[in-house]
Amino acid sequence: MAINKTASIGLAVSIKQKLSGKLIIQQLYYLYRILKLNL
Repeated sequence: MAINKTASIGLAVSIKQKLSGKLIIQQLYYLYRILKLNL
């Protein structure tokens, strides 16, 4: 039971990290596009 709990917490953390990583990449991409348009 304890193993399942820690595994599910670890999975949730990894999913959150992946989502935040995607968001950061999207934000960098938009910044790049804005800078490219300004130049």
